[in-house]
Amino acid sequence: MTTPIERARTTRPVTWLTIGGVLVLPAVIGGVLVAALNSPTERLDNMSAAIVNLDEGVEIDGQLAPLGRQLAAGLVEGSDDVDSNIDWVVSNESDATDGVSDGTYQAVVTIPEGFSEAAMSSADALQGEGDPDVATIDVSTADDARIFDSAIMQQVSSIAADTMGATLSEATLENVFVSFGDMGSQLGEAADGATELADGASSAEDGAAELGDGAGELGDGIVQLGDGIGQLADGASSAEDGALELAGGTAALADGAYALSDGAVQLSGGATQLAGGLRQVDDGLGGLSEGAGQVADGVSAFDDGLNGTDDQPGLASGATSLADAIAQLTEAVQGSGDQPGLADGAAQVADGVGALDDGASELADGAGQVADGVHGLGNGAAELSDGATRLADGATGLSGGASQLADGVTQLGTGASELSGG
Repeated sequence: MTTPIERARTTRPVTWLTIGGVLVLPAVIGGVLVAALNSPTERLDNMSAAIVNLDEGVEIDGQLAPLGRQLAAGLVEGSDDVDSNIDWVVSNESDATDGVSDGTYQAVVTIPEGFSEAAMSSADALQGEGDPDVATIDVSTADDARIFDSAIMQQVSSIAADTMGATLSEATLENVFVSFGDMGSQLGEAADGATELADGASSAEDGAAELGDGAGELGDGIVQLGDGIGQLADGASSAEDGALELAGGTAALADGAYALSDGAVQLSGGATQLAGGLRQVDDGLGGLSEGAGQVADGVSAFDDGLNGTDDQPGLASGATSLADAIAQLTEAVQGSGDQPGLADGAAQVADGVGALDDGASELADGAGQVADGVHGLGNGAAELSDGATRLADGATGLSGGASQLADGVTQLGTGASELSGG
């Protein structure tokens, strides 16, 4: 007799249907899970992911290399090696955060700042410039999308590796080619520099020789300059002596001119007095002429008195006329109160002649002093001329020495320039 299987705490028996359900249910659940987790990337057609690019690129040889932008473009366009079942959207930080929160985006890929610089540091390290840095990206997903993390990371890693590999290879090769080109240019410049160095050494040797010649000529010019300065000092001393004698002659000339002026003044006074005496003599001569006429008339009357005439014979009448004529003659000679006589005019003439003689004597003295001053002036002018001649000779010697000194300095500068250029 078969005993039925009973459930715990119940008297109802366990049926075969219950046993079959217990055996089949785990297999069904396992099959569902296996089916759900088998090749999840093939069923991501409706999944969206945001790309946030914070990189600003790096400048290489004057050109901008935006590796972050190129990586974002590679993710959007997809890769030939990896099937892209994700809808990539280029976004910003705010939109990506909100999209992950509300379920618009299941994942966010953030390319940080300095990504390009860190990625290109390996190429710089190959050229011996600095140490390489690690270029990283950040991937964040929604809380309910953890099952897709591995699939997203696989696709992002594959596309990022392909994009960065191509970009870095291109940049590295360009840098290598540029380095080889720069090396060739530098070798050519080094050869040119060696040639210029040899030419500079030859020029330096020539410049040193010219520098020695210029130094010799400079020494000669300095000697001649010293001689010219000595002659210039002698000429200046002679010029000073001549100037002193010229000053003495000028003073003597001034004294003679003053004496000449005084004599001329006295001569002018004597001439004035002489003119007054001459006028008085002329007046006396006029009176004398008039008296002589009267004397002639008296003589004629005396003759008539002596000889007698028909109208008036007799000596008495003639004697009276003669007495009158003599009286007029005496008056003409001695003069009267209103009209000076001949004697006064003669005295004034004598006085004028004396004053004229005194003025002529002083004039002769002044002329002598003028002659002495002119003689001293001539001597001073002669000595001044000698001093000026010596001064001119000294200036000529100084000019010659300065010219040779300038030539020596020029050759010295040329030699120094060639020596510096070499």
